[in-house]
Amino acid sequence: METSHITEAPSAPQLEPGSDPTAVPASEVAKPLPEKSEAKASEIVFPSFFNTRSDGLYVDAVRAAADTQFTRFVDGLFAEGFCFSGLDYAVFSRLLYPDAGAATSKVEWLKISNRVAAFPEPRRALYKNVKIKGDAESAEYLFEPVFTELEEGEADTPSPAPPAQPVPAKLVFDEFVAHLWGQGVRAGLDEKTVRRVIDKGELGPIEVARWIEPTTGQDAGIKEISDALHRDNSPKQLSNGHIDLGQFKNRYPQIARNVALLKKTPRVLGQPGRKISGEIVEPALPKDFDFRALAGIGTQVEQRSDGEYIVSSMEGFLSLDTASNQVSITDKIVSHEGVSMRTTGNLSLTGDDYEEHGEVQEKRTVEGKNMTFCADVYGNLISHGGTITLKQNFSNGRASNPQGKIVVEGRASSTLVEAPGGEIHLHTAEGCTISGKHVIVENAVRCQIVAEVLELGIAEGCAVAAKAVKIGQSGARKDVEAVVSVFIPDLSDFEEQRTALNKQIAESQAGLLKSRREIEALQAQPEFAHFLTLQTKVARGEVKLSPAQQDGFKKVASRFTSQLQQLRQLTEQGKPAQAIISHAQQQLQEMEKQQTAWAQEIRCDIEAITGETVVRTMRIKFGEDLLTGSPQELLVKLRNLGEPHERLFSGGAGEFGWVYSETKPETGGS
Repeated sequence: METSHITEAPSAPQLEPGSDPTAVPASEVAKPLPEKSEAKASEIVFPSFFNTRSDGLYVDAVRAAADTQFTRFVDGLFAEGFCFSGLDYAVFSRLLYPDAGAATSKVEWLKISNRVAAFPEPRRALYKNVKIKGDAESAEYLFEPVFTELEEGEADTPSPAPPAQPVPAKLVFDEFVAHLWGQGVRAGLDEKTVRRVIDKGELGPIEVARWIEPTTGQDAGIKEISDALHRDNSPKQLSNGHIDLGQFKNRYPQIARNVALLKKTPRVLGQPGRKISGEIVEPALPKDFDFRALAGIGTQVEQRSDGEYIVSSMEGFLSLDTASNQVSITDKIVSHEGVSMRTTGNLSLTGDDYEEHGEVQEKRTVEGKNMTFCADVYGNLISHGGTITLKQNFSNGRASNPQGKIVVEGRASSTLVEAPGGEIHLHTAEGCTISGKHVIVENAVRCQIVAEVLELGIAEGCAVAAKAVKIGQSGARKDVEAVVSVFIPDLSDFEEQRTALNKQIAESQAGLLKSRREIEALQAQPEFAHFLTLQTKVARGEVKLSPAQQDGFKKVASRFTSQLQQLRQLTEQGKPAQAIISHAQQQLQEMEKQQTAWAQEIRCDIEAITGETVVRTMRIKFGEDLLTGSPQELLVKLRNLGEPHERLFSGGAGEFGWVYSETKPETGGS
């Protein structure tokens, strides 16, 4: 770049005779830059991205931003004693420090000033040093009255020139910008403040520039895409139209396959700032994260045209695991927040599997299938099949799985556990009411248990009843004896049914015998008997009749019409009786099978008796349910020691073994 040097100082204004030599002529105040220097300024060679027009000086912002040539041009221009007259400081700053994000390939001409004008030494002498604070964080300028001097020979008077007189002067914003540039202040100028101070002639130290702080960027984040991610915690409306305030509408959303769940919002970098020296101040780097690390089982990350997405790769239930910080889709519901009125309300689950890692609080109900609880449970569990598994303790609640299995690996206390058609496995039970088809308890204390098959490791002070009982060790608990009841069949109703069926058989057989005798009497008539024999042989094809013989046979048959009709009636009368006999005999056979099957494996074995224990028989009718009453009523039944003839054992030591036989019970004990 080539520029011309201005070496000629501007002419001083002429004073009128008798005027105040300290007054500033109006022309001096209004004319910031001497016109005499414009000829030299016109010789400046501008870079190609400048365009001098009749209304001012323009710069192509796009080309100026391509490199640092504009800054170098400005630096040289100011150093040679020039400035921009009529400067648009906002455009000036934009050209110096273009926004990289706003770059475009189109030409964009911006007017920077009216022209380039001289900034001669006498004018430069009016400007003082600026005070830069901190690490180029701000700049302070002391505004004071400024004066210029009229040199000898400049006064418009024929008298000898008096000594030079100071003349008040005024600063100019355009010159101030060029002056601060040389002082190292090249960004962050407070144009509004500086123009106001100059225009109003304010004095004193003024902050004229401040660093441009970098703008804060935006951390990378996550945006929810699917509405299915949102649980609906509004009260559930039941099928009858009523509202259940204890249940939420949709606590565990079910997700279909290939559904976009989450989208990563990429981080946005902040805009750099500037020290007043023009040096870049980089913004803090926004945080980023590995989006793929969030995709757990049943999900995958897909790169789409508008960004990264986590998409479900299978159908199942949404799981947000705060421990692993992953989103997963599983074929079972997995929860880590527990069950309470605050978090979930009562749960009625639609999935086939449920896994809960938090506590189930008192009076809360969880209804589902194949449920596993990894923390303590104090509420109610209802399963429609599968297995209820409790890894920890179970207290003051209820577990029901009519046709399934219930397993408590921890301690069960003061609970109701029932699986009438299934299995129950408890490690330790205290004060529990338990009923199931097959019940196994390792340690039972003061429990009441009803089962078809019962296996106890150690039983203390328990009242139990079962068809088959096996106990490792039985004893009392705090002066409360153990009572063991063995179910044996009560055949009273069975015998009544048997008697009624036998009566039906006898009455039907009597009717059949009467009909049979009448048939025998009818068949004993010689001619009719001969006809019946011939009819049978013709029907079997043993006798072949000619056409003439057939006509004769029909004439003979017409003679026995009444006998044939009577024979048919007697035969039909016997069919209902025969059906009754057959059905009654079948019922008797089934009853015999049931009785035999029920009586099988009725036994009681106690390996060691270490405290007061009573063993008795308890007759029950087929289909009787001992759990129809309350736990208190059940306890009364199970604590009943029975009649003397029902007691099989009573003592505080030894062992006991007994096998049921309807004819002769076999016992053995010591």
